[in-house]
Amino acid sequence: MPPAKSENIRLEFRHHGHMGSVRVKVSRNHGVLSSGFTAIDGRFTDSMVRGFPVMKAEVNFEGSGYEALFGWLQIISHDYGRGEEEFSVDIADQFREFMNPFCYYGYKPAMYDAPRHSAPGLRKWKSYTFLCPLSLSNREEYRKITPLAGFTWGYTMSQGKPENILEPMPASRDDWNLVRRNVASYYSQWQFMDMQVPDIR
Repeated sequence: MPPAKSENIRLEFRHHGHMGSVRVKVSRNHGVLSSGFTAIDGRFTDSMVRGFPVMKAEVNFEGSGYEALFGWLQIISHDYGRGEEEFSVDIADQFREFMNPFCYYGYKPAMYDAPRHSAPGLRKWKSYTFLCPLSLSNREEYRKITPLAGFTWGYTMSQGKPENILEPMPASRDDWNLVRRNVASYYSQWQFMDMQVPDIR
């Protein structure tokens, strides 16, 4: 296994006339205490999580108050080497019945994830993670999902263990179009709009 290291990127976006950025850090998991798995299940051990990625994304935004309300949408691809990927929206189980696709949302919300999916035959786990504004002023806009910035990250598996960490990379319009084609039907009450690309000057 390659030595532990951190990979970082910074993404810029514009919203309500203000500049913002997302700083993403992906590193290897060192154990249950450092990654907080003790809050999930006391049966997790260091050997069960060590080597998988840990991702943190922090939002910096010049706007304040209600202008700075955002949601994080995360779509996961599982590749089992069968010729096609399986896509799913990553969301806590207790929120699935409400058909809300966002896994985190709030005021300049940070995003955290420490996956350890290792199903038999899994070759690659890849996440497409997008920051989206939350509309408050127009009820017709409530269920529109319009990414302002996004990135991909994940890991590959070999012999049932994490092998390589996929360093974070900016998500493209093609990435967004790929994942929304595969998950939009699960959230038919929501509109998956085109990804916004800021005019950064």
